[in-house]
Amino acid sequence: MRNVLVIAGPGEEAFGNEEIDLLTSNIEQDNSRRMLCVGNGVEKIENGAIASKLEEISQNGDDTTIIIQMHGTEKEGQFYFINDDSYISSRELFEMVNSRFKDKPVDIVITSCHSGACLKDKDLLPKGSVVGALSQGNETTAGSDVKNFIESLLGATDEFTTYNLVKLYLCGLKTRIPPEIGI
Repeated sequence: MRNVLVIAGPGEEAFGNEEIDLLTSNIEQDNSRRMLCVGNGVEKIENGAIASKLEEISQNGDDTTIIIQMHGTEKEGQFYFINDDSYISSRELFEMVNSRFKDKPVDIVITSCHSGACLKDKDLLPKGSVVGALSQGNETTAGSDVKNFIESLLGATDEFTTYNLVKLYLCGLKTRIPPEIGI
């Protein structure tokens, strides 16, 4: 069984409860996945809640995919997830993942604008981890492309690896904003 953790920060005008409910229900429809979620797309997520879910899923030894649905920005060479009135750096989040999973690689897909900027921190993750950033570091992510991605998860039978999820994203891509992958 594969763990799939969705980290869903406040979406403001771009996304909210409905989008996160659709995302999680499309993932849950396959019983080969264990679906977990932190956040609801509306309220701020506490770092302790993220750490707690990471700890929980790291204990079962199953392969893990993390989908991060949060706003993002790049400031002074560092990528940050926007969490209501505060920020979580990719460095901080990747170190949190590494401290729980140690030598067990994880797959990560990030829907945030400017998410390609987090790839410089990929070496902080466990060896063998793969990060799919759905936008380049200097680009925004088109909401319509993310919506198509979420809808494409319904009926998706391929294993939820970064490569397969980015492939699904590319199949529904309507803009010319390509994703980036960090290994």
